[in-house]
Amino acid sequence: MIYLFVALKIEATPIINYYKLKKVKFNIFENSQMKLLICGIGEKNFSLSCGELEISENDEVINFGICGSCTPNLQIGEMINISKIQNDKISFTLQNSPNLKNLTLQTFHNPVTKNINFSCDVVDMEGFVFYQIFQNLTNNIKIIKVVSDYLDTTIPKKNFIYGLINKKMAILNEEIYGK
Repeated sequence: MIYLFVALKIEATPIINYYKLKKVKFNIFENSQMKLLICGIGEKNFSLSCGELEISENDEVINFGICGSCTPNLQIGEMINISKIQNDKISFTLQNSPNLKNLTLQTFHNPVTKNINFSCDVVDMEGFVFYQIFQNLTNNIKIIKVVSDYLDTTIPKKNFIYGLINKKMAILNEEIYGK
């Protein structure tokens, strides 16, 4: 089974539509091959929500959603694979993608609005705890992000986020299923 974890309902909506997922609980959607869980923003919400599903070692778990870019070398709307995840203390290596840029993600507790010489390419608020939760349950862990901003102080609008993700659904499908 493939398990997709997103923070925001607006990140989930294009996925729900693309895969024709059915609602089974207020924050869980599924079809015969995939389950999607809307967890909420931040490490605490992800930690609490991820316990709602039973994951086995053969399952694939994917954290998908938007991220802020620490570098102008990435384009808004660009989909990337996270090959290294870190917080302010430790880091872990994840699998590379042959199709996407493989970059470093740092997770923060609060929104980041200034680039203070980070040793990462992109930032989010959930990726690190997602990895920590599943690292001992399965080896099939992916984190895939879409660049939404350059650490702006303004939160991206819902229709903007929907458009970014909706345009990338075929690429996401290729990353998940290899086709």
